[in-house]
Amino acid sequence: MEQVRKNGKMYKYISSIKSLPPPGPEHTSSRLERFLQLSNSSETEVDTDEVNWSVAYPSTPAQYYHLLRRQMVRPWRKPLVVMAPKALLRHPRCVSALTELTAADGHFAAVLDDPKHESSSEKGKSTTIIPEVKTLIFTSGKHYYSLEKERDERWAAGHLPSASSTAIVRLEELCPFPVESLVAILKRYPNAKSKSFPLLAKLFLFSAY
Repeated sequence: MEQVRKNGKMYKYISSIKSLPPPGPEHTSSRLERFLQLSNSSETEVDTDEVNWSVAYPSTPAQYYHLLRRQMVRPWRKPLVVMAPKALLRHPRCVSALTELTAADGHFAAVLDDPKHESSSEKGKSTTIIPEVKTLIFTSGKHYYSLEKERDERWAAGHLPSASSTAIVRLEELCPFPVESLVAILKRYPNAKSKSFPLLAKLFLFSAY
């Protein structure tokens, strides 16, 4: 009976992979790719609510709050795996306004668009076409802040024609994979010819070990 009982347990992992190959036993690192490999997420079809568990990597306090709230109030139960590295606790850019937690329509977003191309009033709802974006970068969690800093520094040094020529999109939930949300965001950047997936590439690399 224990094996078929539904549960809403949350598994929070605060460590991260530091080097290659892995520095020690499994419990010393949050092996995100292992949880994705153990999911029944489809590689050929759009995921449904039948996926066996949720795997999320929230990048803001508001996202973390709404993720936990969703886990409690949604009408079904399934395990939740959360990647929450300690670096985000003290990162100066990892902040949320109080209104983001208390808004009546506040909710967890599986994908976050680049705030440079989205006003606060249309957060998560914008369909405005952004023609100047030539490069799209998809990432998750704490890696967003490193990429954002690198983009701004390269623009300040004159290595980028404009800070707005690159958009950084965050995948806050990796399982079930947010295909529909990603497609909606891709439509906003029709001129983005270069698309990078640095986090996903890293996951595939580590899955070989």
